[in-house]
Amino acid sequence: MRIEQLETAKREGIPLRITTAGGERFTVTTPERLIIMPNYGAAFVITDDDLVHVVPFMTMTSLTYLPKNPGDVDVMKTLDEGPPKPPRKKK
Repeated sequence: MRIEQLETAKREGIPLRITTAGGERFTVTTPERLIIMPNYGAAFVITDDDLVHVVPFMTMTSLTYLPKNPGDVDVMKTLDEGPPKPPRKKK
């Protein structure tokens, strides 16, 4: 996971889910709910229940972009999965 991916999501207003090594998941629904602090090595995430969580970059294992429209599941992409694999050829 790279800081640039967080910054892109914030800049473009893409909702996202951050997963940590401890299995915690934080959903960021709007850019205002994510504060990126590179000098501190962490991001502050304000969840929908208005709690503030400090999430160190080193503990982030997955960053998933969520669809802007909840019914649009085809655009979900997990950044840590890498590029899509080509379809297998039939023999």
